Amino acid sequence: MLIKNSYIFIFYRILFIILCLWGLYLNSGLGTGNFRWFIFSYYTILSNIVCLLYYCTSLIVNIKRISSGSGTVTFSPRLEGAVVFCITVTFLVYQFLLVPYQFSMVENYPVFSRSDILVHYVVPWMVIIGWIFFDKKGFFKWYDPLLWMIIPVIYFVFTIIRADLGDPLPVTGGRYPYYFLDADLHGWNYVWKKVGELAVILVSVGYFLYFMDVILAKLQKKRRIHIK
Repeated sequence: MLIKNSYIFIFYRILFIILCLWGLYLNSGLGTGNFRWFIFSYYTILSNIVCLLYYCTSLIVNIKRISSGSGTVTFSPRLEGAVVFCITVTFLVYQFLLVPYQFSMVENYPVFSRSDILVHYVVPWMVIIGWIFFDKKGFFKWYDPLLWMIIPVIYFVFTIIRADLGDPLPVTGGRYPYYFLDADLHGWNYVWKKVGELAVILVSVGYFLYFMDVILAKLQKKRRIHIK
């Protein structure tokens, strides 16, 4: 089902922006007066910021369209596909790599805290649900999932450079933000093995989203024909 009501569309985006900002605020430490600069070393925070920027742009574009008498529209459908993939990775890594090990690099880490739930569950699922129910489908290209992989690759390169040039992270005490990327702790053979396994999984996730787009596009088309 495609929700076409413009005001629900706008409300959903405003609600998302509020919750996303809240999650980033809680994780930033600004509420305690102690800004946690190192949060920008984490994929979770960076992916949340990407979603925030996309949704803010989409909101501005669609408010202008509504004010001019036009209906809402998906702002750059293929770009949204990259955003959906980007934040889906956040949820999957948290749920299946970090939670089972209870963040093994950190003792007594508060798994499922309010701040973690917002950035790891609320934001990812709101982006996924928003894409499913508010956006027309059929815009993805077959090679888009491969292009989306540029996102985690850039983050991996950034992590290596930051580890070589930056200070140890206060949360882990090590140079790497995630245990499966910690070459100091496990060695590079372990890291490359994990990165390879994760790459295969993420490409599969990308193509799962691609085929969902194809299937939902056919269903939307069939529904339009049925209504006519």
